[in-house]
Amino acid sequence: MKKVGLIGVGNMGKGLLKNLMKHDCEVMAFDVSEKGKEDTKAIGGLVANHPREVVQYADVIFLSLPNPQIVKELFTGPEGIAEVLQANTRIMDLSTIDPKTTREIAALCRQYDSYFFDCPVSGGPAGADQGTLTIMVGGPAEQYEIILEYLQYVGLNIKYIGESGMAQAMKLCHNIVGAINTVALGESFSTGVKYGLNVEVIADVVGKSMASTKTLQYFGPNIVQDTYENVKFALNHMQKDAELFITMAQEAGVPAILSTNTYGLYSAAKNMNKGHLDHTAVCQVIEDMANVKIVKNNGKVVERLSIEEREETKKVGLIGVGAMGKGLLKNLIKNGCEVLAYDICEKGKETIRELGGLVASHPREVAQFSTVIFMSLPGPVQVKELFLGEEGIAEVLLSNTKILDLSTIDPTTVHEMAAVCSQYDSTFLDCPVSGGPAGADTGTLTIMASGPQEEYEKIEHYLHYVGSNISYIGESGLAQALKLCHNMLGAANIVALGEAYATGVKYGLTVEMMADVFAKGMSYSRMLEYFGPNIVHNTYENVKFMLNHMHKDLGLYVKMTQHAAVPSLIGANVYNLYQAAKSHGKGHLDHTAVCQIIEDLASVKFVEEATASSN
Repeated sequence: MKKVGLIGVGNMGKGLLKNLMKHDCEVMAFDVSEKGKEDTKAIGGLVANHPREVVQYADVIFLSLPNPQIVKELFTGPEGIAEVLQANTRIMDLSTIDPKTTREIAALCRQYDSYFFDCPVSGGPAGADQGTLTIMVGGPAEQYEIILEYLQYVGLNIKYIGESGMAQAMKLCHNIVGAINTVALGESFSTGVKYGLNVEVIADVVGKSMASTKTLQYFGPNIVQDTYENVKFALNHMQKDAELFITMAQEAGVPAILSTNTYGLYSAAKNMNKGHLDHTAVCQVIEDMANVKIVKNNGKVVERLSIEEREETKKVGLIGVGAMGKGLLKNLIKNGCEVLAYDICEKGKETIRELGGLVASHPREVAQFSTVIFMSLPGPVQVKELFLGEEGIAEVLLSNTKILDLSTIDPTTVHEMAAVCSQYDSTFLDCPVSGGPAGADTGTLTIMASGPQEEYEKIEHYLHYVGSNISYIGESGLAQALKLCHNMLGAANIVALGEAYATGVKYGLTVEMMADVFAKGMSYSRMLEYFGPNIVHNTYENVKFMLNHMHKDLGLYVKMTQHAAVPSLIGANVYNLYQAAKSHGKGHLDHTAVCQIIEDLASVKFVEEATASSN
């Protein structure tokens, strides 16, 4: 049997011990607590009374400890282990600490002819128990193959990152993205709930959309169900990791705007004695600041009505044939609709002809052609002008017209347009979407719809012509509130990636490697998967969602938080960075070009020009 040492038998160490023994290792373990000693006995390990016994027993040793101070104390404190290390001992530290401490301990171990590897993990206690951890490894490359076998006993995704300290840099960058995502969820949930949304509905829709993250999938249920005592990753640990990241960013000269606010909120939560709870309990601080309970609308269920009457006309109107409208037109025609469409520009008119639609020379023609009209316009100003401007369509709407507005606008404008349409015996339904031009083209949009439910039931099948995930959200304006919360989450994720990348690159990591590790860990997001390649390859001219549009949506979101009296520590700062990007002439680029502002602030390039041009 292979002799292995383990120091630290807490939530993580218990799983390590179990899987090392499962692979025929004879393990001597030390833990400072009686519970750790009891767990060691229960699993079948040998109990050490002092860490020195462990290092004298085995030359392969795992560490799983709470923080850098304890790691330092283990090696250099009174009766520390450094001076009794056996020659060629290989120490794999699965703790999350800082690169500086890692390098100090690695240098100390070399003085005693031993090797120290930083091997921080992602996957939590569940991953440790199942032996499916993602493990990032830093240390001497020539020794890596020797320890790989042992790492594979406890992990599934093992990646060598580089020299000593680089794996810890990677891990801290990974964790700050998850922490920012969590705080962004708390802010958006608080805002949505104060607008009347049910947090369960918000989480469900976001989970099916572009703003979905692994943070939402794995940790989100604790926020949605108010079960913060269900500890998947303790708040004390996340607060410590956020602090270590902030120190890293400061040393690298990276202005970590979102990270700093996130750390402040986690510190406040710790000061309020929430450190023993799951790290998502940071959302309770946001609740207190916003004077709201995120779960207050839980249980509000929208009942399906039994509506026999449906709009059966196949004559459909469409106003706005841009990047999104083009796909809408294609799929409406594909589903047998005769579509009269209007667009203000010649390119839009040409697109209508090419796809087989009928070209309207004025929006009023569309309003008089059909009682089912789709709209896809840039923002609230254009929507208001369409209805109330000179030669607006409001006064020529046919009786019982249903307006399906797929634009992203604000709830206030929705309420105004709904009232105008009601005066003309018509209905305005806000139906914002997620999925971008690609989703519009393939007919797979996620669509959030709100307005009078009996009218929604009559036209729901039209939405299925252009989308695959259709959710009725509730009364007029709620769908737009949800969409703006959704978009803030997506934008915050991109800025979080930008801050993590800037810091990591200044520590010697590559964005390609960081993106790969994030994609396999708890910091995975659909934004990373879909938009991330633009950041990694410096291809911001590949527009998937224009920066101008995201800037507009964030501005509307910030106004929402002000109206709802929710302090916007994440959304407002994200908006400011997008505003800076727009002011620097980047509005026509993909919205991920906000990362160029972060690059400028940090005086770093994510991708060297030579590398970018070769991609």
